[in-house]
Formats: sequence, structure tokens, C-alpha cells
Amino acid sequence: GSAADKTPDLMGVGSMGSIGMQGSVVQLEKLGLALSQREAEAASAAERLRQVEEVRDALTSEVLELGKRNQDLSKAASKAATMERKASAFKKKNDVLLELLGEKTEELEDLQSDMSELKKIYRSAVDAQHS
Repeated sequence: GSAADKTPDLMGVGSMGSIGMQGSVVQLEKLGLALSQREAEAASAAERLRQVEEVRDALTSEVLELGKRNQDLSKAASKAATMERKASAFKKKNDVLLELLGEKTEELEDLQSDMSELKKIYRSAVDAQHS
């Protein structure tokens, strides 16, 4: 149990003779083994701590990288939304321009048809005068 139980009784060595000395040596050996065991446990715990810190550092780095990537993706998403609005405005403008082009093409065809009709009338009149 207590620390007093594990501490060798060196005071009684002289009075007990060789039997007391052997008991102290055995106790010292036990303490040495316990110390070696504790040192091995401490080394093992230190190694485990190093591994855990290494994993923590790697995860921290990954979290920072993912945060930066998330920020970049948010910016890209914002730009994409702006580009979609611009594309929609361009499409509307294009649709209006195509409709105007259609109307003007129709007007041009009507005028060409009128011009062709006028040419026929003019030729008929000229032919009628010459005959």
C-alpha cells in the first residue's frame, strides 16, 4: 500500500545482520523493477502522446485546408450566381434583339415584295407606251 511500506528499512540492517541485509536487497530489487516498469510505462505514454499530438497537428492542418477550400468555393458560388444573373440578362436582351430582327426582316421582305410589284407595274407601263 503506502509509500512507507515500499521504503526499505535501512535502519534495521545493522541489528538484523545478514537476514536483514538480504531483505533490503530484495526490496531494492523490487523497487528497481518497479522503477523500470514505471519508466517503461512513462516512455510508452510519452510515445502515445507524441502520436496523438502528431494526429492532432495533421487534423488541424486538414481543418485549416478545408476552411480555405470552403472559402474559395463560397467565392466561386457567389461568382457563379452573378454570372447566372448576367447570362439571364444577356439571354433576355438576345431574345428581344432576335424578335426585333424578325420584325425588321419581315418588313424588309414586305418592302422587297412591294418593290418587285412596283417594278412589274412600271415595266407594264413602259411596255404599254412602246407598243
